[in-house]
Amino acid sequence: MATYKANGEIAKRVAEDFARILSAEVKEEEGRQLFEKQLKDSPYKEEFETLGALLADIESLGNSERILSIADAPLPPVSESGFKFWKGVAIAASLLLMMGVGFWVMHGEFLRETPEGRIDRYLTAIGKQREIALSDGTQVALNTGSELLVSLTDGQRSLTLVRGEAYFDVARDPERPFTIDIGDQVITVLGTAFGVRRDPGSITIAVEQGRIVVHKSGEAVSENVSSEQLGSESIGKLPAFSQYVLEQGEQSIYNDDAGTVELSRYESTQKVAEWRSGLLTFNQEPLFDVVKELNRYSGKKILIEDKSIIDLPISGVIRINRIDVAVRGLEVTSNIKARHYFDRIVLESN
Repeated sequence: MATYKANGEIAKRVAEDFARILSAEVKEEEGRQLFEKQLKDSPYKEEFETLGALLADIESLGNSERILSIADAPLPPVSESGFKFWKGVAIAASLLLMMGVGFWVMHGEFLRETPEGRIDRYLTAIGKQREIALSDGTQVALNTGSELLVSLTDGQRSLTLVRGEAYFDVARDPERPFTIDIGDQVITVLGTAFGVRRDPGSITIAVEQGRIVVHKSGEAVSENVSSEQLGSESIGKLPAFSQYVLEQGEQSIYNDDAGTVELSRYESTQKVAEWRSGLLTFNQEPLFDVVKELNRYSGKKILIEDKSIIDLPISGVIRINRIDVAVRGLEVTSNIKARHYFDRIVLESN
């Protein structure tokens, strides 16, 4: 693990500057000037990078059995000086994320060894995408803010989509089943290309080619399973955790609150994993839903502080890597004004 000895004056200055940057009153230009001024300070930069390495090591301890075994133990008392130091660390971590440094991503893909084999972890930062070629020939695309665990052995191919969104083009290998854990459910792939999006409280799956089976963890699935054998309909709703088949042109949306899975066909013009093209398309969708989607790709959070524009219908094509242009487009085409701060964008009626 990296060692870290805080330089009192620099650490204090860093914490004070970060606090100012994260202040609700700092406008974008003022925040940028303050940040750039600090980057010109070499001792500050060294302190910042050392602290980043420490935080990366702390993050990597998350899978330590020793750490997990004491996670529920009562916390010892913290001195006032210790509290002030770690408060500064928390502020520094916040700025690291705002900068999009993603230091934990740069620490490599290997996660840990298990009795079953090696587990690799792939991550993407906010607003970034990543193409992954697995050793079995499967191609994976990860969307913004996603995490994927991969374990490939001689007998099986087991993946876990921890969070976010991914597109899979799976190489067929009858000798090694391909499964994707998405929480309480598992996707068993029967040779296909499809997209999965895991959000809090919902999971969306859309099949572009071939077919898949979605079932409860630990529930066996036959290679020759069919929709009729499972008793599921091509269109309609099923109770949560039902076993069902999705074939080309079909999608499912699991809703945790409703306790149901809605099955439907999507239009041929609707592209699975459209984000892979770097574009997002909206057709008369409420501003609230548009902003919710844009926030998945934006380093700055976009907030709506005017209830009168929440349901404003929005249409257009937006580039994922130009959220700033999208916001300006909203101002030009709709009755919207954007106020820019260093850490957020606030939308209101013009």
